[in-house]
Amino acid sequence: MQFDLPFSSLPHLEAVNYSSFESIEERFKEFHRRNPHVYDILKSLSLQVRRNGRSKYAIASLVEVLRWSYSVQTKGADFKLSNDFRAFYARKLMRENPELAGFFSIRPSVADQSDEGF
Repeated sequence: MQFDLPFSSLPHLEAVNYSSFESIEERFKEFHRRNPHVYDILKSLSLQVRRNGRSKYAIASLVEVLRWSYSVQTKGADFKLSNDFRAFYARKLMRENPELAGFFSIRPSVADQSDEGF
């Protein structure tokens, strides 16, 4: 499958100092607050795969596509997207986009106890 990446150039990622956040959920919320475009890109990639006929897909694969894209399009600071955030992104994408309901296979996670407000 060939991806049509939803961007010609990637927005800058704002770094987060995670030492002041106690939980994975707090770290995710702060990362998302500073970098909402990551969600937008993952949404675009997810919808592209879904509309190409896939009924299930792995959020991990899309995160890796995004990491790869940042590595070839940006210079300097490395793209930092924690694997801990994948569960939060998968649930958020499925909750907020009816076309993606049930699209990602999920296992029990701390993200299941997350409030709906992120």
